[in-house]
Amino acid sequence: MLSSKQDRLHVPARWAAFLDNVGPILFYVVLVALFTWPLLTQLGTHIPGTESDAFVHLWVFNWFGQALENGINPLYTDQLFFPVGVSLLNHNVAWFNIAAWFLLNPFVGLAPAYTLTLLLFLAFNGYALYLFVKDITESRRASLLAGVIGATWPFITTQLHHPNLIVIGFIPLTMRHLRRFILHKKRRDLVFTAVFICLLGSVRVQLLLIGLLLIGLYALYLLWQTKQLTSKKIWQQFGVAAVITAVGLSPFVLSILWYQLTRDNPGDLFAQDLFFEFTDLVHFLQPSPFHPLWGEAIMQLDSVPFHVPFLGYTVVGLALLALFTKKRSIIFWWGSALFFMFLALGPVLEVGGNRLFTMPHIWLYEQIIIPILRAPNRFNVLLPIPFAVLAALGYGWLESRLQNQWYRLGIWVLLIGLIWFEFAMVPFPGLPLSVPDWYQTVAQDSERYGLVEVPMDLQHEEKYMLYQITHGKAMVEGNVARPPREAYAFIRETPLLHHLDRVNPNLPPNEDMNISAQLEMLATADIRYIVLHRPFLTEAELETWQAWFLLPPYYEDAQVVVYQTDTTHLAETFADKPVVSEHLVLAGAKAVPAQTTQLGWVQIQTYWLVSDGFTEPENEICLALVDDKTNVQQTSCGHEVTDSPENGRFAEGLLRRTYQLQIDSTLADGSYQVAIYQPAAEAPPEQMVTAVPLTIEPFPRTFDPPTPTTPVDITFGDELALVGYDLAQAPTSLTLTLYWHARQKPAHSYKIFVHVVDEATGSVVAQQDYVPQNWQYPTNFWLADEYVTDQLTLDLTAVPSGTFHLQVGIYQPETGNRLLTSPTFPDNSARLTTLTH
Repeated sequence: MLSSKQDRLHVPARWAAFLDNVGPILFYVVLVALFTWPLLTQLGTHIPGTESDAFVHLWVFNWFGQALENGINPLYTDQLFFPVGVSLLNHNVAWFNIAAWFLLNPFVGLAPAYTLTLLLFLAFNGYALYLFVKDITESRRASLLAGVIGATWPFITTQLHHPNLIVIGFIPLTMRHLRRFILHKKRRDLVFTAVFICLLGSVRVQLLLIGLLLIGLYALYLLWQTKQLTSKKIWQQFGVAAVITAVGLSPFVLSILWYQLTRDNPGDLFAQDLFFEFTDLVHFLQPSPFHPLWGEAIMQLDSVPFHVPFLGYTVVGLALLALFTKKRSIIFWWGSALFFMFLALGPVLEVGGNRLFTMPHIWLYEQIIIPILRAPNRFNVLLPIPFAVLAALGYGWLESRLQNQWYRLGIWVLLIGLIWFEFAMVPFPGLPLSVPDWYQTVAQDSERYGLVEVPMDLQHEEKYMLYQITHGKAMVEGNVARPPREAYAFIRETPLLHHLDRVNPNLPPNEDMNISAQLEMLATADIRYIVLHRPFLTEAELETWQAWFLLPPYYEDAQVVVYQTDTTHLAETFADKPVVSEHLVLAGAKAVPAQTTQLGWVQIQTYWLVSDGFTEPENEICLALVDDKTNVQQTSCGHEVTDSPENGRFAEGLLRRTYQLQIDSTLADGSYQVAIYQPAAEAPPEQMVTAVPLTIEPFPRTFDPPTPTTPVDITFGDELALVGYDLAQAPTSLTLTLYWHARQKPAHSYKIFVHVVDEATGSVVAQQDYVPQNWQYPTNFWLADEYVTDQLTLDLTAVPSGTFHLQVGIYQPETGNRLLTSPTFPDNSARLTTLTH
C-alpha cells in the first residue's frame, strides 16, 4: 500500500500541511454541496428528504428550540395530542443533531439551519471515514475515495427525512480510536472511544445499538489479530471505558428507563410489525429511482425502494479487487459487509418483489430486531463502513500496479467520478415548505387553543406538523414515534375523534348522533376549529362533511374549509328553517336515495334543532308522502326526534336522526314530497312541514312466464304456484332458484321453507325459512298473475355424505300453518328432487 507521502503530487510544505488538516474537510463540504444541488439554493423554501417524515423532525427541532429558550421540559408537549399531551421520550430524539441545529438557527433561521445541519452531517460522515481509512491504508487518495462513499451512500442520502439515522460518522471514529488503543495502548484513545460512543448514543439509541454490533465485532477481531483476547489488563481497561460510556449515556438512557418503569403500558415501546421495511436482495444491485438517467426506468419496476440500499457497481468492483491484496483484514471487512446485508434482508427472503421463503432465524427478528429496530433495512446504514474500507483497499491494489503518478491521479479521479455518477440524485429531492394561507392568519391570534385536522391519519399528520410550526396552535393528534396509548385518551372519549382515528380518517360518522354535543366536547377542551384540507379530500368527501355539519363554514379557500366548534349561534343560523313545534326546528333533511320504487326502502335523514323546554309530546313525529295535489298518500308514525332521556331531560342542540320508510306497493309512481308533522297536532297537509322531494318509480314486475331448467306445477293453497326451478350443486353449497306464480293476489306475507331431508332417517340436515328475495319482497305485495324469481343458497358444510330429498313449502308465520299442496305431499312439503352429497 502506498503511503500518504508517496501518493501525493509534489506541493509546497505549507500547502501539504493545509491539505492534511483542512483540505479533506473542505473537500467533503464542497462535494456534498454539489451532490445535493439545488438544496443550497432552496434554503428558505425546501428541506431535504423524499418523505414527509422530514416535517416531523423539523417540528421536533423547532419544539426543542422553543422549549429550551423558554425553560420548559422539551420531552413533554401538549402541542400534540391536545389537550392530553404526549411524552417525547420514545420519539428517538436526536440530541446531537438538535444541538448542531441550535448553533446555526440564530443566524439563518429554522429551515435553513435544518438543511445546513443535514448537509454538514453528510460531509462529517465522509470525513470520519476518511480519518478511519487513512489509519488503515496510510493512503490519502484511498481514504478520500472511502470518504466519498460515506458522504454519498444511497441508503443514507435517500432518507435525509430521518436525520437521526444518517449520522454514522461516530461509528468509524470510534473504531479508529479503538484500533489505535489496541495497537498502541494510549489511554486518550480509550477515552475518545468512550466519548464517540456517547455521541453516537446522543444521535439515536437505535443507531447506537446497531453501531455497537459492528464496533464490538471489530474489537474482537483486533484483539484476536493482536493475540490479546485473553489479556486481563485490556479487558479491565475496556471496563473503565464502559463505565465512562455508561456515565455519558445516562442522561439519554436513564430517562427512558424511568419512563418505561413508571408508565402504564411499557410494551407500547416495542414495534410489532414483523414485515416492515426489509431489503429485497435485488435492491443491493438496483440503482436509485432518483438517478437522472435511469431513474424513470427504475420507477417502472414492480419493486422500488425509496430507501435505496444500492451498493454501487464501482464500489463492489473495488471491494472485489481488495481480495487480491491478500490481507487478513479483507476477511473481516467482507464478512461484516455480508453479515449486515444478511440482517438487512429481514425475516423473509424477497427477490425482485417475490417473497420466496421465511428465514430460519425468524425468531431473532420476532424477539429482538423488530421490537427494538422496527425496520431490518436499517442495518444498511452500516454498510458504507466495510465497503468504504474494501473499496480503499481495492483502489490501493489497483494503484500499486501503476507507476506513473499522473495515471494514478487519473484513475483516482475517474473512480470518484464513477461513484458520484452511480449514486447521483439530480435534482436532489427536497420537500417544499408550503403552508395554507389561513394558518398565517391563525398565527396572529395570541389565544391558545387546539385544531382538529382532517383527514386525521399519520400520513397527513406529518404535513400538519409543518403547518403547526407556522400557526403555533395545538393539534388534537400528531405523529410521534411509538406514542403511548394514554395520549389517545381524549380521542377515545370523543366519538367524532374516535371515528376519525379508528374508522375513517376522511369522513364523519354515518350514524345518528347529537352533533352539538360532539362539537361542545371539542369546544369545552379549547379546540376551536375543525379544518378540512381540500388537497387531501375528494369533492364527495367535502360534500359529506358539509351535509354533516349543516352549518356554513367559518372560512374557506382553495386549500382549507374551516368549521367552528362553537354552537352558541345555532338558533340564529337556522332562524329561517321550518318550525315543527315550539321547541323543535327542522334544520335540514334529505332522502337517500332521492329516487326509489314501489316497495323500495328510503332513508329520511333529518337534522333537528332542539331547544330548552322540549317535551315528550313533541318527541314523536310522523312522515307523510304528499303528492303534487297536496294529498297525503302514505303515512308512517311512531318516529322519535331523540331517544327518551334517562334523567328526564331531553338532549338539546343540533341532532341528526335517520328514519326508514318503505314505499307502499300500491302507491302510484310519480313525484312526492316527504312531509313531517306531529301526530298530536293532527296537521292537515297544508300545515305539514315539507322536508324533501322524493321520486317513486314503478316496481319492476314480470307477468311473462319464465323458462326454468326444471318445470313443475305445484300449487300452494289457492294463491301461489311453483312453476319450476334451477339447481346448482357445489361440494359445500346448494344454489336453488325458484320460479313462483301468483294465481291471485296473496292475502298474507307468507314464509317459504326449503329443507334438505336425509332419505335414511327423515331428519332435516339443512334448511332456510325466509321471506322471498332476501326478505325484500313479501308475498302480500305480489299482484295477481305476477311471476317472481327467487334465489337462495344452502350451506352444506355440515351435511354428511348420503342421499337427500330437496323439499319446498309455504306457511303463514303467525300460525305456522302450511299451505296445502297440490298434488298432495306429506306434511305439505313438496319434494322437488333427490340429491347425492
